[in-house]
Amino acid sequence: MASSTILSRKIIKPSPSIPSSHRHYNLSFRDQTANPAYLPIAALYSKPENHNITQISHILETSLSKILFFYYPFGGQIKDNKYVDCNDIGAEYFNVHVNCQMSEILTNPYNDAIEIVFPQNLAWSNSLSKERSSLVVVQLSHFDCGGVAVSICVSHKIADGYSACKFLSDLISMARDDELNFQPSPQFDGALFFPPLHNPPPMPNVVPATQRCVSKMYNFSSSSLFKLKDIVSTNSQIQKPSRIEVATALVHKCGVHVSMAKLGVFKPTMLFHVMNLRPPIPLNTMGNANCLFSATAMTQDNITLPNYVAQLQKAKQQLRYELKDMNTDQLASHAIQKIKDIAIIMKQDAFDMYFCTSLCTFGSHKIDFGWGSPIRVTQVKQPMKNQFIFMDDPTGEGINVLITLTEADTDMDYLPVEVVGNILSHLGAARDVIVASATCRKWREACQKHLHTLSFNSHDWPPYRDLSTSRLEILITQTLFQTTHLQGLSILMDDVDEFSASTVVAWLMYTRESLQWLFYNVRTNPNINILDICGRQKLEMLVLAHNSVSGVEPNYQRFLCLKSLSLSYVSISALDLNLLLTACPKIEILALVNPEIAMSDAQVTVELNSTTLKSIYIEAISLDKFILEADSLENLHLKDCALELFELVGKGTLKYFKIDDVSIIHLDVGESVDNLETVDVSNFTINWSKFYQMISKSSTMTSLRLWDVVFDEEDEIVDVETIALCFPQLNHLAVSYDLRDDLREGILHYGLQGLSLLENVNVLELGSTVINDIFTQWVTGLLQRCPNLTKLVIHGVISETKTHEECQMLANFTSSIVQLMRRYVHVDVQFEFE
Repeated sequence: MASSTILSRKIIKPSPSIPSSHRHYNLSFRDQTANPAYLPIAALYSKPENHNITQISHILETSLSKILFFYYPFGGQIKDNKYVDCNDIGAEYFNVHVNCQMSEILTNPYNDAIEIVFPQNLAWSNSLSKERSSLVVVQLSHFDCGGVAVSICVSHKIADGYSACKFLSDLISMARDDELNFQPSPQFDGALFFPPLHNPPPMPNVVPATQRCVSKMYNFSSSSLFKLKDIVSTNSQIQKPSRIEVATALVHKCGVHVSMAKLGVFKPTMLFHVMNLRPPIPLNTMGNANCLFSATAMTQDNITLPNYVAQLQKAKQQLRYELKDMNTDQLASHAIQKIKDIAIIMKQDAFDMYFCTSLCTFGSHKIDFGWGSPIRVTQVKQPMKNQFIFMDDPTGEGINVLITLTEADTDMDYLPVEVVGNILSHLGAARDVIVASATCRKWREACQKHLHTLSFNSHDWPPYRDLSTSRLEILITQTLFQTTHLQGLSILMDDVDEFSASTVVAWLMYTRESLQWLFYNVRTNPNINILDICGRQKLEMLVLAHNSVSGVEPNYQRFLCLKSLSLSYVSISALDLNLLLTACPKIEILALVNPEIAMSDAQVTVELNSTTLKSIYIEAISLDKFILEADSLENLHLKDCALELFELVGKGTLKYFKIDDVSIIHLDVGESVDNLETVDVSNFTINWSKFYQMISKSSTMTSLRLWDVVFDEEDEIVDVETIALCFPQLNHLAVSYDLRDDLREGILHYGLQGLSLLENVNVLELGSTVINDIFTQWVTGLLQRCPNLTKLVIHGVISETKTHEECQMLANFTSSIVQLMRRYVHVDVQFEFE
């Protein structure tokens, strides 16, 4: 581990001395409320060719002494957090030898090793502590290899990032001024723009006491930034996103994904960004002249690059608008309240907090004292996690970002590149993976060698739709062929009519040995059988749409690992469908959406057989007969289907049964319903006596929903007594009532006869297309039968054009419910009206 030896320590005083007219400098209220920490910045240089260490030290000491005359508050002492006593106390200067090669610092996987070029424990420490006497501290470090580093720490009480960089820039100009003509012109007039407070309040400490943080530097090349800006501008109304905005959005998104990988869920985020107020404040005004604005992400949708850049721009514009009309007192209150709000938010821990500072355009990449341009310009890790500091890279066009995270978070990046590949796989969308992999070598390697999933989805990135089919094929091919051992591939392009068959074959052949799940929905020209090509040894999930399947041979075409199969708008014969199911000995989930069933005879019949199938979803199928033999089936969902016969042959394993907008003349589920837990029927014509007979053996049922059902017989009544006795474990009941055509009779299909209680029902949903007194009476009666109710949801329909009679009925109903619920104060009541 590198160590250092202090060769000398000096106090560098201003030369000439500060005149008495400049001895008193009033702090602005922005200075008064600023954190007292030192702002650190360092530049590392390879071995100077024309300067030895003695010459370099002399140049630094001389130029520092001269520049302190112009930056006179920087050589003074702060008194009572109100003013600077510019008493020529000067700046501390250290000359240090570092006992290692500079390469040890530069090649360290973390930026933390750079701390060796700063005075020990100085960076980010309290500049007002008793141990410190100077507001500016400079250290010259020289390494065994001859390389040198210059670090400067300036108290945040007298300088923000812009002022610190301006001080450094003028120091460099002074060091290079052979003719002694350089005259910097800093203005210390911040108190004119931000008048000081007579009694500045104590500011809360927003830095937690115990956070073990580490930092690392990443680079965004100019080409990467161009791609990011192109993604944002082509996918939104934002015409000219800045490089800082797009870099911030991407780094924030990566931070969120690291957090999600650790927590397992998305946690809302709040990002605070420092905005320089110069202009409108003059550029040569020193001190603190900045303000914080924040962008919030409450859902994952908010963190997409276009959405988040829009958030950042909106937040900046809103801050400028707010500040524009504020007077002095309001400005001070705004700044103080912002800091207090941050402290409160951090204490509540409701958000993942991120803090950003940009030193770009401040000239930090041009720190050339006369012995060459720096190899690296950097800061040390911040004392708090989730800190992003942006600086120009050596080209001045790219960006280096210093990211400080907790050790636990950064360990995810420090782990082998395979783990980084796993994090990239969580990004999913191909465009995000491509952009993220362009940020550094390690991520690029992870993308090429350890990426697990890749998704091309026109909904994720609309510009896919603007590409020609051939250009899109090239893009997918180039990206796909840079990966190895891909486990998941999704190609969902709703606006593409067809891909070249040879190209699709190449994709599938390249991935077939490792692919575990495949989503694909584009036709091919000429038509190919996807099942013939995709790998069968490892494939566990297949979602296929707009293709044809034919000639299934289960004897050799076996999908030994396939557990989930979805076919949407797929042309397949009834025989091939059953053979395909037979060829999947581990199939558990099957979804059929609007398939084109080819038949060999006039009667349209589908017969499926599986001993392992647990869940089936069938939508938009019109057949004469659908016969399913599935001994292990647990979930059955039919939607928008027209069937003369649906028959289920099973062994009593069915737990979830849902029918939605289905026409079935004969429904036969046999002995499969003995263990039903959930029955959900909507938009369906039923014969209640037969339907009740079918489900009555399900004594373990916990949820029953009968919604907008039509009864075969007008006089059929579903009485609560029967439901209470037959389903004693029921905890969720949802019914929508209907009156007979003659509303005056007020005869309901759901009767309240009997005295039995629905003891376990805690959620009750009731609905009607007519809100009237009869509905109110019905709600009242059902409430009385549910003694342990905790939630009531009332659904209704209100026409846009309401007659006086309808308005009166609604008013009466509302009044009645309000009075009723006074007796049920423990019940949460919700209304949902269409």
